[in-house]
Amino acid sequence: MNRTQWILLGAGAALFALLYWGLERRPPGMRGVDSIRVSNMSSTSANALIREASSGLDARQEAEIHGFEKMLSGATSDSRKVELLKQLSGAWYRIGNPAIAGHYAEEIANLIPSDTTWGLAATTYTLCLRADSLSAKQRDFCNEHALPAYENAISLAPESSTHKVNLALHYTDNPPAGNPMRGIRMLLDLNKENPDDVTVLNQLGRLALQTNQNDKALGRLTRATELEPDNRTAQCLLSEAARRTGNQELAASAEKACRTL
Repeated sequence: MNRTQWILLGAGAALFALLYWGLERRPPGMRGVDSIRVSNMSSTSANALIREASSGLDARQEAEIHGFEKMLSGATSDSRKVELLKQLSGAWYRIGNPAIAGHYAEEIANLIPSDTTWGLAATTYTLCLRADSLSAKQRDFCNEHALPAYENAISLAPESSTHKVNLALHYTDNPPAGNPMRGIRMLLDLNKENPDDVTVLNQLGRLALQTNQNDKALGRLTRATELEPDNRTAQCLLSEAARRTGNQELAASAEKACRTL
């Protein structure tokens, strides 16, 4: 994975951590309590993943997870349920099971549906698919749940390009069988609809760099930085595009902006 990809992946992971782990509270040790499944909305597949993963928890992890589940079973307000679902999502993510983390993020979206909550569930599932080690069952679960989550987010905020871009990137990372260019075509369509959308320009520039279309990348990323000079992602990507095309002066100035923004 190159430097620009790490920048984008890191930004996504930082957003996830901020929203899900920002107010971490761990319950006192509750080892030995009966495991109580989260809610009636949990799917059979999610329950199967949880049962399978629970067998591999150490004593501390088991106490933490079961403690949150016990408190969730007794929660009466939506705000308390959301807080505990966030804690469960974060706990499973720290344990190294992003599929279950995504499940709890989806539970939050079911409880308080908005484009933001559905968008976070969707991007959590996409991050799941980028994990180094996934079982086939986990991969299928994350892929199956990501798409409807993105569609829900888009339906609740059709005027916003953010979720559409994220869905397109999901398709570029996980191309559907028989339509490997779907994600790129979606980004190109979004660019036609709004040529000055910097998020779209950044992603098209990133993809152009990945396929060594360096002149195209340079043009799109130059335009992105003209529109938003303080956009760090655009400047970081532009530094790479300029370096590859031999514009060392532009590469140096963009690199400086990348480091200081």
